[in-house]
Amino acid sequence: MRYRPLGGSGLMVSVVGLGCNNLGRDQTRTKDLGGSRDVVEAALDAGITLFDTADSYGNPRGASEELLGQCVAGRRDEVVLATKFGADLGGAIGPDWGARGSRRYVRRAVEASLRRLRTEWIDLYQYHTPDGITPVEETLAALDEMVTAGLVRYVGSSNLAAWQVVEAEYTARSAGTVRFARWPTGCSPGSTPARPSRRSAPGSATRSGGCTPPRTGTASRRCAGSPLSAASACSRWPSAGWPRSRRSAQ
Repeated sequence: MRYRPLGGSGLMVSVVGLGCNNLGRDQTRTKDLGGSRDVVEAALDAGITLFDTADSYGNPRGASEELLGQCVAGRRDEVVLATKFGADLGGAIGPDWGARGSRRYVRRAVEASLRRLRTEWIDLYQYHTPDGITPVEETLAALDEMVTAGLVRYVGSSNLAAWQVVEAEYTARSAGTVRFARWPTGCSPGSTPARPSRRSAPGSATRSGGCTPPRTGTASRRCAGSPLSAASACSRWPSAGWPRSRRSAQ
């Protein structure tokens, strides 16, 4: 197995990770602890260190985290646990009124995931999908507090459009808060955000549009050269569930 840094961070992970969305899922071999343990132990034996789950995976929601936590008990220092927050849990951790990127919700979600995973910290905590209500500044500030408190080591994003990733990067740099260590597939700090397709479903712009490599010309100089220019240009695109920040609207 080979290992490399995650994004632009110092977090070393195996080049192959195990997606744990099937742990605790009905009609799968990993529905229960026995089947889940077989898969996790086989992954560990193969040298895999990165295990990716979410608080919404499994039936009931959170079952994937519960099973994963039991499977890696006693081997915590050998693994990188990645999980996500922001999906609708149907009130499982209390009412959220749709604001699942808020400071109030992030704290509750972190504490619930820590309990289910049976750990004192989360290696990579990812914003699953924007809630369409909470400003990105507040979500990043809340995540920064979780890192400062030692509950989270690194933060990342999952289903964000390319322009939302650029907006979050610029906002974090400007405010001095923690930055997303993980960039969506095909994107990097030097990439040019691709315009989301009008046919894309909300939240799917990253998959359908993605990013294109930096190139010469006016467009690449505008988006790849300056986070401010990129955020300002890209925030004019149709929103896929992210409030336009005050900064990008100026």
